[in-house]
Amino acid sequence: MDGFAHDSVEIPPDVATLVQRLRAVMDISPDAILFLDGATGRVLGANSAACETLGYSPDELTSLTVEEIAPRAAPLVREALRASGQGGVGRTAFEVELRAKSGVEVAVQWRMRIVAEAGGPTLVVVARPLEYSARRRRWSVRRAAPSRRGGYDALTGLSDRRRFEARLELALREAHREPSRRFAVLFVDLDGFKAINDQFGHLSGDRLLAKIAERIARSVRPDDLVARFGGDEFTIFLEDLHSEADALAVGQRIIAAVAAPVEIDHRPVSVTASIGIAVSWRGYDNPDAMLRDADQAMFRAKRSASDKCRVAQPP
Repeated sequence: MDGFAHDSVEIPPDVATLVQRLRAVMDISPDAILFLDGATGRVLGANSAACETLGYSPDELTSLTVEEIAPRAAPLVREALRASGQGGVGRTAFEVELRAKSGVEVAVQWRMRIVAEAGGPTLVVVARPLEYSARRRRWSVRRAAPSRRGGYDALTGLSDRRRFEARLELALREAHREPSRRFAVLFVDLDGFKAINDQFGHLSGDRLLAKIAERIARSVRPDDLVARFGGDEFTIFLEDLHSEADALAVGQRIIAAVAAPVEIDHRPVSVTASIGIAVSWRGYDNPDAMLRDADQAMFRAKRSASDKCRVAQPP
C-alpha cells in the first residue's frame, strides 16, 4: 500500500492476502506503528500514521534510525534489548517524544515488543499520541524548533519553569478530586556551582549544567518531570508515590549522581546537590505553597553538614 514503508521482500502467495489485510489494518490505525532493526535501530517499516506524524515519506523514514526520530527512546530500547538477551524483559512501555522532520515534537506513549528472528531481533513499536485528558493532563504536541522549543530550557533540553508549574497546578487540581493520588516535588540546588563558573568561565559552567541535567533525568522514571527552574536550580515532579521514603530514595539517587566528577575541557570538576522535598498529601492548595516549602527544605539541607535531602514540614 502507498502509505506503508517497508523493505522489499518476497511474500509467498499463500500468505499474501493475510499480509495485505494486516497492512490495511495498520494503515487505518491512528497510532504510529514502527518496525525497528534490533541490531542497528534502523526503521524497517512504518504505517501511514507514522509517516504523517513525523512528516517523512516512506522512503525517507526507512533511511532513519531510532536515535533520529526518538532520541530519548534510544537508550531505553537498547536496555530492553540487553535485558531480553539475558532472559529478562526490560522496560517496554514509557513516554517519550517523536521528533518530526519539521522540528515539531509529539509526546507519545511508546509500547514495543521484541520479536526474535533468525537474522536478529526486530522491534514492533506502537506510539500513541498522549491526549490532554483529565487523568494525565499531558501536552500531546510541542510546536517549536529543536533549538528553541516552547516550554523547554534551551541549554539543558529539560522542561522550563512555566511548564513545570503548569504540570504541578493540574496535579493539585486532580488531587482534590482524587485524594488517593500522591506525588512530590523535589527542589534541587547545586552547591559550589558559582565557584566553578568564576574559576572556569560561564561556557564551562553551561557544559557542567547540561551534564548534571542529563544525570538528574536518568535518576528518575520516564513518567516523572524534570525541569530547570532557573540558574543552577532544578525541580522534579514525582507522581504515583506510596510514601515519603520513595521520594527520599530518589533524592539520594540524584545526590549520588550529581556528586560524580564531570570532565569539562579535559578537567575533572565536581559539585554536590542539596534537595528539599514537599509531598502532596500534606494538604497543599496551590503550586506556590508546595514549591515554597520544597525550597525552604532545600535551604535546611544546604545548611546541614550531613543530611543533604530534607522533607518539608507540614504547612
